[in-house]
Amino acid sequence: MKIKNQYFLYILFAVCSTVLNFTVQKISEIILYSFDSNILTFLLYKNIDIATLLKLGIATIVAFVFKYLVDRFFVFKKEKYTTAQKEIAGIGLYTLFSVFTTLLFWGVQLSFKAYFRLEYLGLILGLTAGYTMKFFLDKHFVFADEK
Repeated sequence: MKIKNQYFLYILFAVCSTVLNFTVQKISEIILYSFDSNILTFLLYKNIDIATLLKLGIATIVAFVFKYLVDRFFVFKKEKYTTAQKEIAGIGLYTLFSVFTTLLFWGVQLSFKAYFRLEYLGLILGLTAGYTMKFFLDKHFVFADEK
């Protein structure tokens, strides 16, 4: 598959993953706040409570699994399993790259908000840089063709 087609699919599924993350957060929020619990609504910092962290965690895990599977099977066409050790190493590397590029994205967005009052421009630039970088990292290290 040509790199342009791969990149297009990668970005398309990134958008789908973002929508999935948002949807799972909203559903989790409805469920979590339906409980009459002082523990879930305990404020950790300003307006951030335990339920907020739970919904973020749940949504992140669901979106991560979705994105890994579509990247593996549809974008990079890695349908054949290797050894358990190689699979675990690949998932670990994918996770490491995800964390790294997420921190890059957050840094750009928050910097644009703090210094230029242009949070959403920072969001667009940060996501574009993060997903582009992650595409090439995944292509060359996580889902590389074995030689």
